[in-house]
Amino acid sequence: MAGSVTEVSAAQTKKAAAALLKHAQSKSEGEPKKRNLLGDDDEQEGAKEGVYLILTTKKFLADRVVMKPKRITIPHPLYSADTTSVCLLTKDPQRLYKNALLGDEAASKDQIARIIGVSKLKTKFKTFEAKRQLRDEYDLFVADERIVTALPAILGKTFIGHKKLPVPISVLGAGAKGSIARTNKANKGKKPEVSAEDAVAAEQAGVSSRRVAAEIERTLNSATVVLSPGVCTSVKIGYTTFSPEQIAANVTAVMGALAGGEKPVVKGGLKGVRSVYIKTADSVSLPIYLADELHDADDVKAEGEEVVKKAKGKDGKAIKKGKTEEAEAKAEPKAKAEKPKAEPKAKASPKKAAKAAETAPEASPEAAPETKPKAAPKAKTAPKAAAKAAPKKAAPKAKAAPKRKRE
Repeated sequence: MAGSVTEVSAAQTKKAAAALLKHAQSKSEGEPKKRNLLGDDDEQEGAKEGVYLILTTKKFLADRVVMKPKRITIPHPLYSADTTSVCLLTKDPQRLYKNALLGDEAASKDQIARIIGVSKLKTKFKTFEAKRQLRDEYDLFVADERIVTALPAILGKTFIGHKKLPVPISVLGAGAKGSIARTNKANKGKKPEVSAEDAVAAEQAGVSSRRVAAEIERTLNSATVVLSPGVCTSVKIGYTTFSPEQIAANVTAVMGALAGGEKPVVKGGLKGVRSVYIKTADSVSLPIYLADELHDADDVKAEGEEVVKKAKGKDGKAIKKGKTEEAEAKAEPKAKAEKPKAEPKAKASPKKAAKAAETAPEASPEAAPETKPKAAPKAKTAPKAAAKAAPKKAAPKAKAAPKRKRE
């Protein structure tokens, strides 16, 4: 099966979208809609309901959890620039960004409803109730890309569960990133080369309101996806108020970003996709693409081919191929050296038994009782050759030792 994205049939997508929208409309008219505790506030009124694309893959999408939403530009946006309230989360100091982005001459003053610094976010919105109120107050959250990885631990499950993690944007101009990075690197030493005032001035000069306005505009026209170490993910692609053609166009755009291009997010491109569905929050999943083969040709062993098990070390971790060959090469001479060592031990045992038998008569009367029990097992375990080599006088003398002690 070829790996082009055009294999996701547009006709099948439109057919599934039409059926899904018809089902959602009939359900909303037939029975009163229940409040969805996990849904967005704009979906509670019953006017619209979110439509999601469910993607399953043959291999993991990521090796670790990346709490950094990825933007995918779609032709029919989910947000309206006129009605969407945007909250921007920035570094400290908060006043610096307010002056630069909310001033009278700032290009982004009409797009941003509020700016919150990290320190204020930690102190003022520390409780669960405060975080919940902040989450419900704004439709979209964006954050400086330099702090976005630290925000999930601060915002907590109330943002993560409702899929309202801040989308990363760049607040600095094109030429300011390099100079600010050099300034921060210089300040990491014991004796800062740049003063705090100069660093703040450089940061304020580097903040670009035009860049922020363009980044927010792009975010409003995009769908977001969070990758995790699994074989399934979901992307919000529209609402039930969209037409089947609009949903199909958004599906094509999302699939092109995830499974198309030179560097697709899905390993192997469309060959690595197992299935694609569309659904609402409380409907069944309608398939729009199913893979013919569940496994690639490289993953299936040929008939008669042996399965090589991964060698493990003492710590239980897998050893690399080069190291296993070295270990096998070292193990062979050791095994050969251990075999001849066992033979001389068997030959040396009769000589030791004979020496022990010769030295037994010379033992003192006091040591005789102690040597008697030790000599008996040696005579039993020694081979026949050792019994013949032992002198006959040793037996009566060994018996005479206890008689002398009694006298």
